[in-house]
Amino acid sequence: MVRKDLSRLSERDIMSLKSAMHDLQDDEGKLGWQALASYHGVPALCPSPEVAEFACCIHGMPTFPHWHRLYTLAVGHALKNHGSAVAVPYWDWTLPMDHLPELFTEETYYDAWKDEVFLNPFSRGYVKEVDGYTVRDPQPELWKLSKDGQHSVLFDEVLLALEQEDFCDFEVQFEVTHNAIHYLVGGHQTYALSSLHYSSYDPIFFVHHSFVDKIWAVWQELQKRRHKSHDRADCAVNFMHEPMHPFDNTDLNPDPIIRANAVPQKVFNYVGLGYKYDNLDIGGKSLDELEDLIHEHQSIHTSADVVFSICKNGVGTNCTRAGAFFILGGDKEMAWSFDRVYKYDITDALHDAHIAPEDVFDTHAPFQLVYEVHDVSGKRLPDNVISAPTIIFEPARAGRSIRKNINDLTSAEIQSLKDSLQKVIDAPGMNYQRLASWHGWPGLCEHNGRKVACCHHGMASFPGWHRLYVRMLELVMTWQGAQIGLPYWDWTESFTELPALVTDDDHNPFHSGVVEALHETTSRAPRPQLFKDPELGEESFFYRQILLAFEQRDFCDFEVQFEVTHNAIHSWIGGSSPYGMSTLEYSAYDPIFFLHHANVDRQFAIWQALQKYRGLDYNSANCNIQELLMPLEPFNWDVNPIIVVRDYARGIDAFNYEQYSYQYDDLNFHGMTIAELEELLEERRHEDRVFLNFMLHGIETSADVTFDLCDSHDRCNFAGTFAILGGPLEMPWRFDRLFKYDVTKVFQQMHLRPDSDYHVQIHIRSVNGTELDPHLIEAPSVSFVPGIKDGRVHYDDPRPTDFGDLVRSEVSSLTLEEVNSLTNALYKLQNDHGPNGFEAIASFHGAPGLCPEKAANKYSCCQHGMPVFPHWHRLLTVQFERALKEKGSVVGIPYWDWTRPAKGLPQLFTE
Repeated sequence: MVRKDLSRLSERDIMSLKSAMHDLQDDEGKLGWQALASYHGVPALCPSPEVAEFACCIHGMPTFPHWHRLYTLAVGHALKNHGSAVAVPYWDWTLPMDHLPELFTEETYYDAWKDEVFLNPFSRGYVKEVDGYTVRDPQPELWKLSKDGQHSVLFDEVLLALEQEDFCDFEVQFEVTHNAIHYLVGGHQTYALSSLHYSSYDPIFFVHHSFVDKIWAVWQELQKRRHKSHDRADCAVNFMHEPMHPFDNTDLNPDPIIRANAVPQKVFNYVGLGYKYDNLDIGGKSLDELEDLIHEHQSIHTSADVVFSICKNGVGTNCTRAGAFFILGGDKEMAWSFDRVYKYDITDALHDAHIAPEDVFDTHAPFQLVYEVHDVSGKRLPDNVISAPTIIFEPARAGRSIRKNINDLTSAEIQSLKDSLQKVIDAPGMNYQRLASWHGWPGLCEHNGRKVACCHHGMASFPGWHRLYVRMLELVMTWQGAQIGLPYWDWTESFTELPALVTDDDHNPFHSGVVEALHETTSRAPRPQLFKDPELGEESFFYRQILLAFEQRDFCDFEVQFEVTHNAIHSWIGGSSPYGMSTLEYSAYDPIFFLHHANVDRQFAIWQALQKYRGLDYNSANCNIQELLMPLEPFNWDVNPIIVVRDYARGIDAFNYEQYSYQYDDLNFHGMTIAELEELLEERRHEDRVFLNFMLHGIETSADVTFDLCDSHDRCNFAGTFAILGGPLEMPWRFDRLFKYDVTKVFQQMHLRPDSDYHVQIHIRSVNGTELDPHLIEAPSVSFVPGIKDGRVHYDDPRPTDFGDLVRSEVSSLTLEEVNSLTNALYKLQNDHGPNGFEAIASFHGAPGLCPEKAANKYSCCQHGMPVFPHWHRLLTVQFERALKEKGSVVGIPYWDWTRPAKGLPQLFTE
């Protein structure tokens, strides 16, 4: 949904919005007006409805923006559910004004869908708690202008907020500026926008907060330009992971999307929440102009000693001195105030107190930061003479979380990896056995009442789930002393044997794994095609498959190609081993799994870098959005001790891998930079290609699929192979788009064209060697993709068609004359019983069944469920249109846009 400026809404948009608000105010359910309005003020619902002591709205805290972003979104969802065709609009109150927008002041409106006049639901709101209505008392200051005369007086305050480069500094300026509209509109009234208790009952509240949220969105974009944090609050990490009430309450809030995002950290990415803004202007100023304006604008009266300590289990007990600093000042000092935070590194002090830096994310961690201020005479001063310190977590930028190519590791790095993995295997708690069980056997997750493996396969969340999984082991190994991140094994490079790190059998935990509960050891039985290209091509099999994945410009298209290619490594390493890489249940018990998936994750990161270079979405997806917004189990469970993974445990969160604090040595592919790689991909797009297209789904086992291309004389050539990873514990899955396999060379070798007479033979062999029914998967379709030809110029044909004078208009926009022309022509056509009359044309589609033309058994001619569905129906529509024209119609067949909200059928059909 796109949030638009209130002044730019069309008449139809405003009518749709008013109609939806009218219905929402009549809704008495859990997502009705009274219920939603009570989230903010009265009746009090927090900390819980059972113990209601205060209003749930968050003010004066770093999470004020997050709470109100989610609140405005919740009301937007409710309006959409009641038929609104537009998102909650925003009112830019930084522009000059001398009256409130008409949306809020008109007394009535006409609802065209109900053909009735109603009171304007935006003019006021009913407060059931007091059986009264909200009022407004605009103050004179609301109409005052800024010094430049081009804005309201609030523009400069907004500009000052946008100037801040630290989230907490921004939040204070931002929140206090927002308060002004509450007072200037509500005035001195009780049931008004100026009251915390009743402000949300006035519908203007949400249009106001839509703009407030836009200011935050603009600040986030400015932060990106400044190369500073825009999607986290390092200044207030202890606030970012506490659930926000009442959004997290299942009984109060039935909206699953809002509930799933009830933690502040998840709310930074507003596009991931399903909306964006029509532009990022404030007061008519673009981002560039705002930056220019910001650049133009750009004390305690004593000396004092500040000492601070880390105290465990309560203030005053078990304290460790963390540091101190000195303030120089006096009675005659010039007034001063730093414009940024003074930072003091307390990492060593935390280690001395046996506290891990990551524990600052845990709001229940048993420690506090305390401080005392004394003047030079030793007298203790009030603590509030300085601002209370906040803890800032800065993730490491290099070293332990750098992932290197496995072939570039030093001897010391290899030993560090071996030692740390062995310690993870031997450790209690979060050890290797527990981590391995999160992927497959014994099946810790549930689907439709059945125990299943937690790993995601055949879904858009596959890359995100495995990104989190690899990071889990990497962090646990870091806890056990690893001095480097997990290496990646780039299997797109040609190789004739597995890496030495996994084959060396001398005290090497990477050599194999153990399934302790079953007393089994993992093993590998590599297939020949792992080392020798099954297609005998000039480039390696994996190189070609991953290049095709990188070509994709839509995330879900990329994901399918990428995941199916990854399956082959599992199948061809594990082979027929019952406890190995080829099984979904036991693959993660073999440590090679994580070296493989570190490379898989790197390929995902390379694709993201390509997308960024292309100027396309790289940190979000426009497909399967609902799935990507759902928590990924078991990473979100309380048993997960790694807070940063637990709190960013959705598929959409996992796009931003920087927040997990790791990186790769580089993102080159076969020595090519991102720009060079994109140039190669562009060259490939210039070639004509033929693809076999498979619609894949789970078959509850792992298997190799091979297929032959056979001509009309049943002469067959091997055409390709891929693997399916699955097993009895798999979550049910089915791709929603095609897996494409390039068979251009096979077609060329057999002198076939896409429209030649040929067929495809499929063979499916389970990893245990059993031949499976080839009909387990659907027969592939064939597509021909012409290459992009340089220099080709397209010219529109200037010659008019026979029906160039017929224009198809939206059915609701027809004039009375056009309606009469259509109805008169249709009346004549319906009374024409000839071969081009109404009944004759209608019979083309369904009864009595005319196809095939000379067959004894006939069926309806209409084409459905086939690629020619659009073409057949286009011709039928043209046939009908031409017949109407012959009967006197002066317009083309109108179209009915049924994607627009409607309260009934168009009048053309009902009168």
